[in-house]
Amino acid sequence: MEFTFTANDIENWAEFSSDRNPIHFDKDKASLLGVNDVVAHGMLALLPVKHQISLHVEKQNLDSWTQFKATFKSPIVKDSEMILNTKQKRKKLGFSLDCKKTNVTTLIGNLSFVDNADWLSNKEKTEIDQDEISKQFDNFRKNFCKEYSSWIWLDGLVFSHFIKNKIGYVISLVSEQYEVPDDASRLEDLPDFTVVQISHQCTYDKYLSGHNYTSQSLPDIAYQIDNIYITQEKDSAFGTLELGVIINQQHRMTIEIGLLIKDNKKN
Repeated sequence: MEFTFTANDIENWAEFSSDRNPIHFDKDKASLLGVNDVVAHGMLALLPVKHQISLHVEKQNLDSWTQFKATFKSPIVKDSEMILNTKQKRKKLGFSLDCKKTNVTTLIGNLSFVDNADWLSNKEKTEIDQDEISKQFDNFRKNFCKEYSSWIWLDGLVFSHFIKNKIGYVISLVSEQYEVPDDASRLEDLPDFTVVQISHQCTYDKYLSGHNYTSQSLPDIAYQIDNIYITQEKDSAFGTLELGVIINQQHRMTIEIGLLIKDNKKN
């Protein structure tokens, strides 16, 4: 299976996610990652990977939760031809996304089945407005594959809402040395930082694996940010955080996001 991510794909994902990180549009900013062109969003690159890998789940009749895990190894440059390779490893389906021209592996991961992923948190819930849910649902179906399972859309929706509204808050928690304006929430509001996603894990229950939402049956969606483990070094910080996703008052998904945060003022 081969994929290519074009400038139009990048723009469509930026519109959906509000992730206009300069590395996706500015070659000079992207060059800080050691590449000669802009790079695709990690979550954009994962869309077709999730779809192909999750087809494996639909053939199973299991009561377990499903866990999709991916680690980004190198940037995925715009217009590069990518090849998805899969390999069964005992109870896990492993995969990699490799550049056809250079043979560089850009991401690796696996899909497996896990016990119920309990979520216990006393953090404040962030509610996603129903008008935004409806708008994003239509946007996703228009610009991306309509055949994607509901969990793929929900994963992208919650991730995008977090990036749009909460990334500044997370950076401010890393260190008092990181000067984040009070009104900064989006990546473009934070020019002093380069933020790169380094991993993504989505654990979801069987209901989402087989359920398909329609524009008339969209759920209430909220999430909690918790379990933030980010370590600061001299000019950067890296680590993970979790989003517990509540759908119609029930926990049905946990998203773990790995981030690398570079302080451009110290470079």
